[in-house]
Order: sequence, then C-alpha cells, then structure tokens
Amino acid sequence: ESFDDYMKDLDNKKKYRREVSRITRQQDITQLENYDKIRGLCGVDGAYQLDHIISVTEGYDRNIPPSEIGDISNLQIIPWKDNLLKSNKSS
Repeated sequence: ESFDDYMKDLDNKKKYRREVSRITRQQDITQLENYDKIRGLCGVDGAYQLDHIISVTEGYDRNIPPSEIGDISNLQIIPWKDNLLKSNKSS
C-alpha cells in the first residue's frame, strides 16, 4: 500500500468514525441496561462506558453502514475495564 493509499484510507476511517459518532449521539441510550450507572473515564472506580457491540473498527473493515454501527441495537453500557480490554474488538 502506498502512502497516498494509506492517507486516503485514514481519511475515510476518520469520516466513518465521525458519522458513527453523530448517529450514536442521536440514540436514546436511556433504554440501555446500566444506563443508571456512573459513566466515566478509564480508571474511575465504578465507572461505565458506552460501547459499540460490533466495534467501529470492525464496522469500517466489513463495510457495515455507520447507521447500523451507531444504532441503539449495537450499543451497550459496560464497565470501563471491560471496554478497555475489548479495545477495538467486537463483543
């Protein structure tokens, strides 16, 4: 892969991530289990984080539309440690 191809793909990944984030923010996450848990950053005792069950990276790699990756059906709220361990993998 040439540097130009790499940069083009990087730009496409950024656009994809931005679109997934936009769609994710539109979801009513009050429906999700653990919504009532404290949300916070990694390292905060008892903190939970919003997670994409099928990761954004996998969604991009498999050409899954951002609308599916950002949809409420692909979201969960999990402990930050689980989210950190999961990294960019899918549940």
